[in-house]
Amino acid sequence: MTAPPHPVIIRPAHAGDRGFVLAATARLAAFGVPPGRSAPEIVEGEARTLRAYFEAASPPETMLVAEAAGEPSG
Repeated sequence: MTAPPHPVIIRPAHAGDRGFVLAATARLAAFGVPPGRSAPEIVEGEARTLRAYFEAASPPETMLVAEAAGEPSG
């Protein structure tokens, strides 16, 4: 077994992660859509929640981001 090329760290999200996190919402509909909801509704609902997180002065939750080679990766 070989080591990954760059170690992955898990850290709290910060304002600089906003674009990466919001871009990920476009992939959410690929997991399936519940009855009565459309893919755009799912994506916009999640994006709205994530925008609120980044706009909050002191978010009540902690969002975690995986980072490899100094860049967010998940």
